[in-house]
This record gives sequence, C-alpha cells and structure tokens, in this order.
Amino acid sequence: MSPSHRESRDGQFDLYYKNGWAYLVAWPPGEGGRPVYREDVQNRMKILRVPRADRADVARIIEEADGKPHRLVEWPDGRRLASVITVTVTQDGLSASVEITAPKRGALAPTSEKVVEALEAHGVRHGIDREAIGDLLRKQQWETSTIVASGTPPVHARPASVFYHFNPDRGKPYLEMESGRINLRELNFIENKSAGALLAELQPPVAPVDGRAVTGEVLPASTTAESVELIAGENTELTDDGRAIHAAADGNVRLIDGAVAIEPMVTVENVDYETGNIDFDGPVLVEKSIADGFVVKAGGDVQVGRSVGRATIIAGGNVLLKAGINGGEEGRIECGGTLAAKFVEGASVTCKGSVIVEEALMHSELSVWRHCVLTGRRAEIIACDVTAGGSVWCKKLGSVAEPPTRVSIGVPPALIHAHALAVREHDRLSEELEKTRKEL
Repeated sequence: MSPSHRESRDGQFDLYYKNGWAYLVAWPPGEGGRPVYREDVQNRMKILRVPRADRADVARIIEEADGKPHRLVEWPDGRRLASVITVTVTQDGLSASVEITAPKRGALAPTSEKVVEALEAHGVRHGIDREAIGDLLRKQQWETSTIVASGTPPVHARPASVFYHFNPDRGKPYLEMESGRINLRELNFIENKSAGALLAELQPPVAPVDGRAVTGEVLPASTTAESVELIAGENTELTDDGRAIHAAADGNVRLIDGAVAIEPMVTVENVDYETGNIDFDGPVLVEKSIADGFVVKAGGDVQVGRSVGRATIIAGGNVLLKAGINGGEEGRIECGGTLAAKFVEGASVTCKGSVIVEEALMHSELSVWRHCVLTGRRAEIIACDVTAGGSVWCKKLGSVAEPPTRVSIGVPPALIHAHALAVREHDRLSEELEKTRKEL
C-alpha cells in the first residue's frame, strides 16, 4: 500500500513506465471512501501520453485493487520519463562512476539491477559495489557522479629497501620559502649513537601482483626492480647476512656517499681556557659557547648551543649555531657544507653550501657558494657584502642609516677568489719584473 493511500480513505492508483511498458497499480478505498474509477486512470493516461489500453483490463485492475503492479500496455515513448544513467570509466580503468538523472513523474526510479545492467553494457564487470549503488538510489542522489565500481591496482615489484634508524637528511638546507620560518632547533646536524646501536636494516622486497581494471582487463605489474644493498662505512659493522648495520663505536652517525658511517666525535661543554683550541678530524659538539679568541677546527660538522663571539670556526661539514654569532668584526666561519644560525653580525663567512639565517645579517662579509636565505620576521640584510653563487632571499635589504649593503647574485665566489689571486700574482710578478729591470 502506498503512503498516500494510507493517509486517505479514498482508493488510490499509480500509473508508471517501466522497461517499455505502462504499469497500473490500484489500492482499495477505506470504509466510506471513494473507489478508483476507470475515468481517473484514463485521464492520467492522456496526461502522460500513454497509448490506449483495453478498458476491460483497466476495469479489472481497479476492481481487484490488490496493490500489485500489472502490466497494462506497451509504452515505448515512456522512456522519455525514465532516469538517464551515464557511466564513466576512468582512463586507467581503476574506477567507474554513474550519474543518474531524476525520474520524471510517471516513471519509477531505476533499480540496482538496472544500474548494474548499465554498467555491464559499458563493459564494467569487476569490482561493482552494489552497496554504493543501493545507497545512491536510497538517498536519491540524482545528477551526482558517484563511484560504484573499483578496480584492483597492480602492486609493482619493489626491491628490498633500506630503513635508517637515524635521519639521513638532517640539516638539509631545503629552499622552500613558502613553508615559513626554519626552526633552527630541529636541524641538529649531529646525532649520537652508541656502539652496538642498530643504524640501518633492509626491509623485505615486494613481489609483483597483477591488478584488474573494472572492465575485467588484467593490469600487469612491473616485475623489474633494481637491487639495493647496505654499505657499511667507517666504524660500523655489517651483519653476516648483509641485512643490518650496527655501530662499532660511539659517535655521530652520517650517510656519506651512500655508506652508513660513525664519526668519532668530540663533545665539550665550552671551548675556553680549560679546553684550549680544538682541532679534530671528525664532528665537534659544543654544548654551550666558544670564548672570544678561540678556534674550533673540525673535519666534520660543528654544532654550538649558545651564541658565538670573536671566535673562529672552521668545519669540513656543516655549522649549526643555535643562537648566532656576534663577531665584533673579528669572528670568522668557514664551512664546507651549510651554515645555519639565528643571526650573523660582525663576522666573515665563507660557506661552500648554503647560509640559512633566521633573523638578520649585519655588518658582515659573506661568500656563499649556493643560496643565502633569511626566513624570520625580520629577515633583513644590513651593511653587508654578500656574494652568492645561487640566490638571495630576504624581506629587507639595506638601510639608509647604515653603511652600504652590496649583494652579488649568481657569481661563484670561487671564481672571484681565483680572479683575486690572479690579480695579486700579476701584481707580484710585475713588482719583481720592475725590480729586476732597475737592477739591470
């Protein structure tokens, strides 16, 4: 019984299109209600442009009023009232969606079976989600593209992969200005490991598994995969099966040309008269500060916990100053990698990587092989002489109240240094030639 009939004492009927036919359903009246008359049905047929049907058949159906659909007459033109089901299959064949128009008055909403038939007519036979189809029809989400079939993507072969138990890219100077400020507290170039610690291990390879498109077509998985192996560097040990690397000594773990290595490291609280100058082949960690006049020279990275004054730092790797340097025009930094600091003032800097400064460069001279990047709120360069082989990023350049600021971009400092040496050598030879000429 239809909802409208339950709410009325009068008899009710429904006339609708389905699969090329007109169907008639009739319900009896309640006590004292008006029955359905044949004229009611005929008038509805005229409105919907249903072909003429046998009057006896109409009379019989409304008289029986059994609430069941009865096929009344062929109605090809009724297709114009039915929903249109549009099927779309993605180019990779991994999903199919349908978009269904709302049925017009005089037609029923399509059934799940009808939607499945439309999918199969478009070659979709695999991964059909009948629950999604039923949900779509139940919620009457007309004219909305809905994924109702999903293929199985192939699993491509992958070789054994390396899982590092340390950060192999720590301190990497990513040039991503849109990401905002760079947190110098998180760069941490030095990562200590104890002897015996697990440093790296091989993860199992992934076997290829073919996929299947929604059309049933097999999607072949790639079976070729490059092999990978663990390379143990200095002060590390490779297990007999070649699947893991452990530290053989205490120190700083690094990835050097693809090899996992441990660099024995010097760690001091301060560099001052108690320690003297430091000259070490590996990395150096200064937990607090470097006193004025002292020199820290390291073959690896140098990390300093507090600000640096009139001191000299020479590093074969990276330099991280978690505060900054106020060199009073006597501070000097030379590094073969990246320099990261909160600020640089009154210092001479030679850097073969990039310079990343959070707040300000002031009254300093910098030769940078790659990029010079300032990322903080101030991000200003004032009264400096900067030569960068790559690019320079800042918010404020120069100040009318300070000495001139000079910036050279795209000029390799090594070329400038070579030119300066050539000029000095030329001058020296000229002087010797002039001296010889006078002697003669």
